[in-house]
Amino acid sequence: MIQPSNWKPLVLGDVLDRIEAGKSFAAEPRPATDEEWGIIKVSAMTYGVFREVENKAVPRGIEFTSSAEIRPGDLLLSRANTHNYVGASVLVGKCRPRLLLSDKSLRLHPASNVDRRWLWYALNTPKSRQYLSNASSGVKSGMRNISQKSLQSLPLNLPPLVEQRRIVDIVEGHLSHLDEAASLLASTRKRSECLIRSIIDDTFWKLAPRVADRSGQHADSDVILQERESIWRSSSDRPYNQPASPDIDLLPERLPWQVVSMEAATDPFRLIRYGILKPKVKNGGSVRYIEVKDLVGNSLEGKALHLTSHELDDQFKGARLESGDLVIAVRGSYERVALVPESLTGVNISRDVARLAPGPSFSPKFIMLWLQTSISKSYLNKHARGVAVKGVNIATLRAMPVPVLGLELQEEIASVVDYQLAEVKRLEIQTDQAALRARSLRKAVLAAAFSGRLTGKSSDMDLVEEMTVV
Repeated sequence: MIQPSNWKPLVLGDVLDRIEAGKSFAAEPRPATDEEWGIIKVSAMTYGVFREVENKAVPRGIEFTSSAEIRPGDLLLSRANTHNYVGASVLVGKCRPRLLLSDKSLRLHPASNVDRRWLWYALNTPKSRQYLSNASSGVKSGMRNISQKSLQSLPLNLPPLVEQRRIVDIVEGHLSHLDEAASLLASTRKRSECLIRSIIDDTFWKLAPRVADRSGQHADSDVILQERESIWRSSSDRPYNQPASPDIDLLPERLPWQVVSMEAATDPFRLIRYGILKPKVKNGGSVRYIEVKDLVGNSLEGKALHLTSHELDDQFKGARLESGDLVIAVRGSYERVALVPESLTGVNISRDVARLAPGPSFSPKFIMLWLQTSISKSYLNKHARGVAVKGVNIATLRAMPVPVLGLELQEEIASVVDYQLAEVKRLEIQTDQAALRARSLRKAVLAAAFSGRLTGKSSDMDLVEEMTVV
């Protein structure tokens, strides 16, 4: 495309007075206190907004020059980062004192005929970002570096100073609307998570009491206990261990159903248990295993699982999964739970995940939904232990209370919830698509503004929308 005639084709080095680099020295693995000096990490510049908390404390006795202190208004760029973020830049707004440039950060000093906000937006256009990624060196899957020489060769088209400022006004006007939309979409997505729990809670508390008088809908806890013991004695001559009693401290005084412990609701042979301790192997992995991050979204569908060795899998063979089992995170995000599909039969689990194998009187989907109720979440919160990362132990899961309902009612609850959650999922997909479109529009705004196509069209978003393929 032909640029406006008064725009000069230059390179970044032509519009800078100088580039200032930080220094390298050993820092402590913690953020600096308000009274200490800190040196910024690359993550302080990665996400478009300066994150002053992303720093490491400078040890006492280390010599440095205070001229490297970061100040409000500085234009910073990360010379080292991953392939997608190398060359990421930020314009520092409010900033605490006593923060230093690191050896992986650069401070750009624009010339007097260059508006620093214009330059920052220019560095974030799709073309500039692509150039910076391509010009960097290093392992593609690891940290990449861009030299000052390559950085200074970044192509730019420089408008007059007055027009630079006009472009900034146009861009910021459009981006402010997109920021408002993105904030609204994020809020909507967060509300959908609360809506899911409300749907599950309401179904349990409204549907079960309403059908309490139906014949066979509410089972007896003693029958469940007898059934579990009978299964054991029919296949084993060993002594039978009674399951844990349900912990009912958090349950309402008057319930429309009886309860048993989670241990009583599961198979007497395939006990509730953890998985493999330290399952990661450097090479030679051939057996899939599930870890906490795989349970995001309470589903295992489409997840690319890590591999462990045959030796570790065999050592923890008692934790292998079967279709219809449930897996629940017991460390970190300990409310995550998922149903094991047939395609994952034989897969193992990590130590931070526990397996639940429902007995014949319990629908796996029903128990999965129960684990997502507010009562279950409160129960796990109450028993979670730990400082940096909290988790629950197997004894806690064994004593967790589970409603005793007939299979027909369990399936009815699951069906009602599934129908309503399908509607929520449809809305989530629409929200995610809108958020993706908003991100594309941000790129389109910058691409249009720095090619001259927004000049004189500050209110014309039709032009921007045409460019969402950028």
